[in-house]
Amino acid sequence: MPPTNVLAGQPGTGASFAVWHDGAWVVDLWGGYADAGRTRPWKRDTLVMPYSVTKPFAALCVLTLVDRGLVELDAPMRRHWPELRAEASVRDVLSHRAGVVVLDETAPEEAFYDWDLMCSLLARQEPAWAPGTAQGESALFYGHLLGQVVRRVDGRSVGRFLREEVCGPHDLDFHIGLGDADLARVADLTVTTPRGTIAISRDVVAEIVADTASRCYGVVALSSRSRVGRILRREGVSVEGDASALRIELHVVVEHGLNLAE
Repeated sequence: MPPTNVLAGQPGTGASFAVWHDGAWVVDLWGGYADAGRTRPWKRDTLVMPYSVTKPFAALCVLTLVDRGLVELDAPMRRHWPELRAEASVRDVLSHRAGVVVLDETAPEEAFYDWDLMCSLLARQEPAWAPGTAQGESALFYGHLLGQVVRRVDGRSVGRFLREEVCGPHDLDFHIGLGDADLARVADLTVTTPRGTIAISRDVVAEIVADTASRCYGVVALSSRSRVGRILRREGVSVEGDASALRIELHVVVEHGLNLAE
């Protein structure tokens, strides 16, 4: 079956797939629709929420500063961020060994759209283990921890630094923070259920984040009795019976919000 027919027969939005090998594109495909209502065709330059692919780009910003001699891998984070309670090195943060993986303090919804507020919460957070002694993904806060190093050393936000020093010079269409023109290119984030496909709006994303992110990280199982379950059920997502297996990855949800704000 031709790829276009496969995509047309699938619920939800379209897709793209590309392969770069030995210095050249060998595959570059896209098709379907960019919105749940199937009114916007998926184009070659359609943007998607990149999930944790954002993390290595944040790391690359810090590593660029390391390459320029402005940051040392084994220097304490406190050299650049004195308020940080965790006694972690830059290397610890880059390798997910810093222990700053969850907030004990309840975070308001606004924290995920307010850089300074979130960083103040992270600065006060006791690490979940002694930095450097264990490993665990900082699923929600990796970009803040590294981005704060970029801000303190360079003065620019991690999104601006990435655009001006990494992606711009290398002609990469990858972003942390989008303007209105680029927002129009973003594909809807959708959830496919037995009853069909719905788009998850930013307001619903914010509700889910506010309800869960201050209490846990990673993956949350939904049930009809949970507040998250009630939020999604209100939006038309069934969480009963077999559909209760539906799961939301919090770092996906949170990064969806952060990627749309500078």
